[in-house]
Amino acid sequence: MATLVGQNDTLDFLAGERRERAILRHMMLSLVGGLAVGAVGELLSHGQAALHAVYDPYAHLLLAAVVGWTAAGFGWAVLGSALAALGPVISTLGATLFAAGSHDPHLGADGMELNLTLLALTSAGTLVYAAAAGRRSRRGSGGRDNGGRPSRPNR
Repeated sequence: MATLVGQNDTLDFLAGERRERAILRHMMLSLVGGLAVGAVGELLSHGQAALHAVYDPYAHLLLAAVVGWTAAGFGWAVLGSALAALGPVISTLGATLFAAGSHDPHLGADGMELNLTLLALTSAGTLVYAAAAGRRSRRGSGGRDNGGRPSRPNR
């Protein structure tokens, strides 16, 4: 009679493999999302100044928040937020290659301002992850969530 000794190990391996693929997909989407936000911001910078002034800070912050909210763990939230924050920088630098004539990248007055912006966006995504993780753990602990209503027990 044959026994299935390694069956649980195989299922654990497959679950870990799916988790790793989801994390890699999340990292790639974070970078591609950052590139897209930066490209749209670069296109808007050649149009009306008021539209670009509204889009530029809030779109980057929204992207960092979404990346932090959907991250698989604390370290992944930091890395994903950093990739999402670097995407617009790469788009802006790439636009300097394709722009006709002289195009000054609007990355800030100096390197320190750019570094602080990247740090702020990475921190924002990480803080959103921490808030989401706290909310998820509070829901699972059987305590109260959302407006003081008691949570239902798992059945």
